[in-house]
Amino acid sequence: MKTPQELLDIIADIQTDIQRLSPLPVTEGAPTFNVPVHPGFAQALQSVWEQIQVRLTTNTKPLWLTGHSLGAASATLLAYQLPERVKALYTFGSPCVGTIAFVNSFNEKGLGAKTYRYLHGNDAVTNVLEKSPLLYDHVGQLIKLDAGERRGMLLQALNTVFGSITNINLLDHPPILYSYECWNAIP
Repeated sequence: MKTPQELLDIIADIQTDIQRLSPLPVTEGAPTFNVPVHPGFAQALQSVWEQIQVRLTTNTKPLWLTGHSLGAASATLLAYQLPERVKALYTFGSPCVGTIAFVNSFNEKGLGAKTYRYLHGNDAVTNVLEKSPLLYDHVGQLIKLDAGERRGMLLQALNTVFGSITNINLLDHPPILYSYECWNAIP
């Protein structure tokens, strides 16, 4: 971390995740969701919805959406609201945002074929809700990125040991590693 703001952003992400974990339809505020979604992620999108609406009224071009972690969850929910405008959605380290009903509705809107979900190694953020008993599921086409040996022997060993003890690989979530692995995937 380079700034205290980055730490505050991480804390805000964790608070959003913890607020309410059970997926449910979101009927208050704007935008609403008639299928079960993560209420904290919906609230994150609602907190910036007015600003997004202002920008969308002055810009009618197709949307290319992307985000990492909470930003990826917000981009996914935004795409769900504006499927006719979305050209593509690229997510990095995204948690699940809704149930299988959300995924089915997302796909019915034509978004599944133009959604690319990047997963770095065993990123804990991407699978914590998927492995919960709350019935969350992912959207889009999975593209795996794996640092493996490029991490260096010491970091790879630490990640493996820590991951085997806790089943959480914290070294797989930082956005810089997603950027690095995407860069290395370019032929």
